[in-house]
Amino acid sequence: MKNLKKFSYFILFSIVLSHPVLAEVHEQHIFAAASVKRGLQNVLKNYSKKARVSYASSGAVARQINRGAPANIFISAHESWINWLIEKGDIVKKNIFPLMETKLVIAKNKKAYHIIGHLPEKIFLTLRNNDFVSTGDPAHVPLGQYSRAALKNADVWDLVRTRIAPMQNAQAATKLVVSGATPIGILYKADLIGLDNLEILHEFPIEISPRIRYFIAKIQKNSTANTEELLSYLRSSAATSIWEQNGFLRPQIK
Repeated sequence: MKNLKKFSYFILFSIVLSHPVLAEVHEQHIFAAASVKRGLQNVLKNYSKKARVSYASSGAVARQINRGAPANIFISAHESWINWLIEKGDIVKKNIFPLMETKLVIAKNKKAYHIIGHLPEKIFLTLRNNDFVSTGDPAHVPLGQYSRAALKNADVWDLVRTRIAPMQNAQAATKLVVSGATPIGILYKADLIGLDNLEILHEFPIEISPRIRYFIAKIQKNSTANTEELLSYLRSSAATSIWEQNGFLRPQIK
């Protein structure tokens, strides 16, 4: 009987070691749009508990969540993917909050001396035959969807649509211009903080560009008390100040 009791303790101890989540507070997992990576990393530095983050385009992340990925919180760069997950039953409206905003800009690599101008049409007319414009894939990446809408509103979409280099997320689009693989890109302004080799040529006015808002939501079936705590922190005034330091704007209610 004594040996059986010892064996039982050994089995229990082995299970705890192989499943650390049983021995400590469940670690939260954030699935987020790639364009928030630098800002979110800085925000989480001041969070007292551990949180893992997976980054991709908002559409890719939303599909992963719907397929059962172990997400507790979703940060989306486009409201459409929030609405899609509502339709799928993964999140509910009362658990969705605006998080921050940014602007859409045309930026070039500073070594692309031939690209000049401050208005979209003037800028794109200086492109050479082998020049491409980096942005998100308009088919499913929010950056690309925002870019296409802004270019159509500015009546220059037909001028540039065959020049688009569609990237899988906003971060990849920015890296393409930073590396010089493309001389120019349509990017999020917040992604350009600290990138000294890029120059903003044009910021799309609110009359032209769709409003670029990030939303945060908790995943209903995976929500715990720790999820609520992390959600509150990410929306706190302390976190908002860090978001602003990383180039984002406070969310506007209207």
